[in-house]
Amino acid sequence: MKRAGGPGDEGVTIFVLDANRAARAEIAGCLRRRNHRVEEFGTIAGLEQALERREPDLLILEARLPDGDGFQLVEGLKKRACVPVVFVSCRSSCPERIRGLAAGADDYVGKPFSARELALRAEAILKRYRR
Repeated sequence: MKRAGGPGDEGVTIFVLDANRAARAEIAGCLRRRNHRVEEFGTIAGLEQALERREPDLLILEARLPDGDGFQLVEGLKKRACVPVVFVSCRSSCPERIRGLAAGADDYVGKPFSARELALRAEAILKRYRR
């Protein structure tokens, strides 16, 4: 499947899942300023409902969420879809990063982070999936 990938590419939809509204808004705002379509979710349940309707070009999510485990979510998602994933988390120890990558993530970014750096990492991943 060919995927979209760069700034200004209107075909790119990125789902952002983070229970922290401020963190979610910061990520989404930066991505929107780079002309990406963004859908925001505060819960795994909300994300799963959206995934029933459409598959995003990229998923950015917090590893630990109040209503479930992001690692398990990604493991299940990767079994049924080819969606690139970036974890963002305040838990960024080596074992946590390894667990995220082992679950199928394409990147793992520790909080605090630069929203611009995250957007650039996301765009680099999208370019790789586009080929």
